[in-house]
Amino acid sequence: MRKVFILVWLLLIVTPVSANEVDDLSFEELTKLVKEKNDPIDQYELGRRYYEGEGTEKNVAKAMEWIEKSANQGCVEAQFGLGVIYNEDVETKENRSKAITWWEKAAVQGYADAQYNLGMSYDLGLIVNQDYAKAKEWYEKAIAQDNGMAMNNLAFMYDNGKGVERNYTKAIELYEKSANLGYVEAQFNLALHYEEGTGVNQDYTKAKEWYEKAVEQDYPEAQLNLGMLYAQGNGVPQDSKKAVELFEKAAEQDISVAIFNLGVMYQLGTGVPKDSKKAVKLFEKAAEKNLPEAFYNLGVMYKDGSGVPRDFIKARKLYKKACELGFKNDVCQNESD
Repeated sequence: MRKVFILVWLLLIVTPVSANEVDDLSFEELTKLVKEKNDPIDQYELGRRYYEGEGTEKNVAKAMEWIEKSANQGCVEAQFGLGVIYNEDVETKENRSKAITWWEKAAVQGYADAQYNLGMSYDLGLIVNQDYAKAKEWYEKAIAQDNGMAMNNLAFMYDNGKGVERNYTKAIELYEKSANLGYVEAQFNLALHYEEGTGVNQDYTKAKEWYEKAVEQDYPEAQLNLGMLYAQGNGVPQDSKKAVELFEKAAEQDISVAIFNLGVMYQLGTGVPKDSKKAVKLFEKAAEKNLPEAFYNLGVMYKDGSGVPRDFIKARKLYKKACELGFKNDVCQNESD
């Protein structure tokens, strides 16, 4: 299973701490105050309320008007928020590029969320031309302020040699920092390194510990992988019932391999009572997601008449589909002969 990159814009339009004194004002009172004063915090708060539809109907144009007034006076939250609006609510490419302009203004003032957004923009070539050097630069600035998402994404760059020389030591160090801050993607990535023994000594116990932390946050890929540890008895006592429980959680979140694994458990009667019909339904669901193993196992069920009427022609078609999707075994070799 691949490591996970955090593909999430930081999009929260926040209330500045210094705006707390206007929190109790009604929308009408705040509007009056803003017109009487030229205070950037008050302007931003009014714009935020227009954007959120708080105390009034949502009005993006009005929100941008007031947030831009605030941003032009140097309010960093307004600069970041204006970038968010240009990125999310203005569809033309010309205007969307203004998100970068405003995030840069906030980033220069040390706003970590803007630094992260710029890092991801350059990393993936979103809004701007892809530039790994600039991505690394902005991630590092955000990391200096303990931004865990930037830590994970820079670790991903080192992990995969993306724009930098591959360096597992740096990747592990950054994943661990991010994971300790509670970022679930980093917890999963770290667990995967310990399970596979890439960049660290293979350690199923540590893999289990980090998977468990990610499972506590309902991360489906961690549920799947922890389930596999219990199914195989790697770093934990073998426990098929526990494996089934974890596969079920991941399957509920539509993870195709978990759905398939559950099918295998019902097919074999491992950790659950044997139920060929239920196995077939699960294999069919996984096959809908083009999982080659699911097509192959369905073929086996039709060949054996297990949970379905025996049908050699259908079995052959299912085997062929599995092979076309990349499944490899003697059946596929025979199909190609």
